[in-house]
Amino acid sequence: MNNPKQKGCFVIVTVTIFALVACSSTDYTTPTPTATEVILPTSTMLPTQAPPTPTHTPVPTPFGGGGYIAFASDRDGIGEIYVMDIDGTNQQRLTSRLGKDFEPTWSPDGNFIAYCSLYNNILKVYVMNTNGTDQRILSNGCSPAWSPNGSLIAFQDYRGGNVDIYTINADGTNLINLTNHRRTDSYPAWSPDGNFIAFHSTRDGKDDSYNSNWEIYVMNSDGTGQRRLTNSPELDWLPSWSPDQQAIAFWSTRGGTWEIYLMDPDGENQRKLTTSSETKDWVSRPAWSSDGRLIAFVAKDVNGDLVIRIVDVVTGDYQDGFTDVPGYDPTWLLQTP
Repeated sequence: MNNPKQKGCFVIVTVTIFALVACSSTDYTTPTPTATEVILPTSTMLPTQAPPTPTHTPVPTPFGGGGYIAFASDRDGIGEIYVMDIDGTNQQRLTSRLGKDFEPTWSPDGNFIAYCSLYNNILKVYVMNTNGTDQRILSNGCSPAWSPNGSLIAFQDYRGGNVDIYTINADGTNLINLTNHRRTDSYPAWSPDGNFIAFHSTRDGKDDSYNSNWEIYVMNSDGTGQRRLTNSPELDWLPSWSPDQQAIAFWSTRGGTWEIYLMDPDGENQRKLTTSSETKDWVSRPAWSSDGRLIAFVAKDVNGDLVIRIVDVVTGDYQDGFTDVPGYDPTWLLQTP
């Protein structure tokens, strides 16, 4: 991972983290959060290239109590989006693009997948059907997250000199800046009831570099009530709500390597979950199973390759019968359509 420290620059931290960083040396005063509406020109909603012809079989109907995991992988030479059964079998490739595709996220009804694509150094949020067809641009930006009712997608983007968190209607209309802050705000995560969005930010750090003081924050879904949940000298990144909204999982470097931690929604009771992710430079958002018992996450195997693993939240043990799958950015289909 790069450690950007330059001032007066814009940096993309690679690869699965892809935090957009707007560097600044100016001190700031936290503004009163407001939601600023910006309407995108119609042309930004239109695809810039024809969707590729799918080369996979359609995803079968999800089964109750289990589901599917979408993920990204570089196994074919460049990042693409795949799906698999929760036991790691039946892996199918969905995208086949010139750019790098990553950070997939299921719509709540299981009918669509939003994802990020990097091509010619431009990040865009795409939406496609779950069988890979009808790939279309939603907006510039990255790290999409569907609202629980499926009407909105939250994401991060660099606009006007800042990296902020935005929401947009699922049809690509009505773009709204939620955070509107001069420091970097990124990786939004909706609470299951749709009332809150967690994210990570450098707003209480010395700058926007990788080594700054990244912490976890939460706000109301309209951008008001922004408040800090973690307070650690190490990096705290990538919040993810449990399905029952009783816990938030996140990554932290408090022990010298990236590990998954859990905390209550108010930031209390912070505790370590994993102890052997073996990764110091690659992390992606923890992905909860529908019953809240399991979390899919990225780790490194004995060869140093990125793989997806599943950990039991209660015991901290890896799931029996699940073989490491080469890939990153796992996301669980939480509901059966």
